[in-house]
Amino acid sequence: MIAPGARLILLSAAVALPLLTIAWVVPALALAVSAVLAVLFLAAIADAIRGTRVLAEVAVEFPPGVRWTKDRESKLDIKLDKAPGDLVVSADFPPEIPYHGVQSGFLCAPDKRGDYQLTECYLECASPVGLWSIRSIRPIRTVIRVYPNLRHDKTAAAFLRRSLGGMHLQRQLGKGREFEKLRDYAPGDSFDEIHWKATARRGRPITKQFQIERTQEVYVVIDSSRLTARDEALEQFVTASLVLAIAAGRQGDHFGLLTFSDKVDRFVRARGGMSHFLACRNAIYDLQPRPVSPSYEEVFSFIRMRLQRRALLIFLTALDDPLLAETFAQHCGVIARRHLVIVATPLQASVQPLFAGDLPAGADDVYQRLASHLAFRDRTELQKKIERQGMKFARLRPESISADLAALYLSVKRSQAL
Repeated sequence: MIAPGARLILLSAAVALPLLTIAWVVPALALAVSAVLAVLFLAAIADAIRGTRVLAEVAVEFPPGVRWTKDRESKLDIKLDKAPGDLVVSADFPPEIPYHGVQSGFLCAPDKRGDYQLTECYLECASPVGLWSIRSIRPIRTVIRVYPNLRHDKTAAAFLRRSLGGMHLQRQLGKGREFEKLRDYAPGDSFDEIHWKATARRGRPITKQFQIERTQEVYVVIDSSRLTARDEALEQFVTASLVLAIAAGRQGDHFGLLTFSDKVDRFVRARGGMSHFLACRNAIYDLQPRPVSPSYEEVFSFIRMRLQRRALLIFLTALDDPLLAETFAQHCGVIARRHLVIVATPLQASVQPLFAGDLPAGADDVYQRLASHLAFRDRTELQKKIERQGMKFARLRPESISADLAALYLSVKRSQAL
């Protein structure tokens, strides 16, 4: 593909038009003018052919795949061979990845996580004489994978920095639940700790000794339905889940993931180690909200069938819809009998009691306060229904969901509630 360059347009205006005018005024010079124009035309064609050959010899190579972090500037390096000095390279970057060209590549700052593909690159250079702009489209195949930015949230970043100092001793409450060994009875031991069969065999009181559980299973259950599409709730849930995975790994626990919408979408069984953390990150880095209502009955049935060992289950969802919230409260008891369940929802500033805050400014403000109070009453009733079934209900601050979720997990870990 070629396009006239600025030099060709200027040459046509400065030479071709005056010659045509002369040929029209003086017909006797028409043959000479035609010869001059023919020479100029052939020179332009030759320049275009040479420019096309020069661009055809250019070899461009894009990497097959790159991994970037959301809201963090990264460089996409490309390789060029036999490239002229005025070569301009571009590609079909999606709107979610703003970019600008630099030497031997592009600087990009993706503003949305997920998978993106580059399928075409565009080359443009001037012909040797500069009469034409030579353009070419080359097929490429580059996959850009954009991961969540765990350092973007200041509170989460501070939590991660505090966790980088190695091993720390933490005070544990209680005596533990995992059997360790048998020992002789000591004054002060509880009668329910006596192993009666061993006592009968040995002829003296024998006591069971327990130890604190070192490896427990922690699952984050993420709602990716329409309820989490507002206020970037799902974006915060994804980041908070990965921060919690790091916290669980440093506490020696196994971490797992489950995402659902109108069905169970993704499930990663709890394990430990850096490779497992990367697997969890790959499972949810491209998670996007779907325009469907959540199916709580299906996810509860899935958990009951697949998770046999007692685990800590943290539900990240937004229970704003009264009908869906009632459905959640009715069916969540089937997993609360076996697991420790925490229901965590974002705290909404608009949901508050009637007489909280300043005095209303007018009639419209009064009606808004009444609507806010009704929502607050429904949320309080929902919390009571959930807690009556043995589960915990937590409200997370939108500006610090990652830190609040990690603090909630650590409090459960210290108290040995699991």
